[in-house]
Amino acid sequence: GKVKWFSPTRGFGFITPDDGSPDIFVHQTSIHAEGFRSLREGEIVEYVVELGQDGRMRAGNVTGPKGAFVEGAAREDDGSGGGNGSMSNSAGGYNNNGGGRGGARGRGRGMGMVSRGGGIGGGFGYGGGRCFNCNEPGHLARDCS
Repeated sequence: GKVKWFSPTRGFGFITPDDGSPDIFVHQTSIHAEGFRSLREGEIVEYVVELGQDGRMRAGNVTGPKGAFVEGAAREDDGSGGGNGSMSNSAGGYNNNGGGRGGARGRGRGMGMVSRGGGIGGGFGYGGGRCFNCNEPGHLARDCS
């Protein structure tokens, strides 16, 4: 398939299958990459179709051609944000754990770890009021045309 879009900040996107079937959801935890797991728009990928815990189909074991690491997108940030206690406290006063509100931008720097930072906008699958299928605001996936 080909990556339709992917948000490194939000950790998910969609792949357009080669067989013409509907676009399929991909989460960063399913990406085979060195370091930070992301996908580049237009990148050619291989994957298996899995049934997610929510009952929807999703891409699993996402690789580049022939099982290679994916190319991935350029990082959307400069690596700042999150990571030290003083940043955490000044950004939102979330204990001294070093993550705080900036944790989402600097998540997993070089290690591919999963961390949601402040969790603003909801967790996995909520997308901040956008349709799960087409990523457009104003309607839900069940109402998507």
